Amino acid sequence: MAKPFFRLQKFLRRTQFLLFFLTAAYLMTGSLLLLQRVRVALPQG
Repeated sequence: MAKPFFRLQKFLRRTQFLLFFLTAAYLMTGSLLLLQRVRVALPQG
């Protein structure tokens, strides 16, 4: 009974790491897009 639980825990940890990585990538992409938008919105020169 302990073995499946351990496997589940491992799977959950991996999923948590994946979610964290995806969130970080999403935030980075969003901030980059926002910076580009602000740069375009500002008057050149």
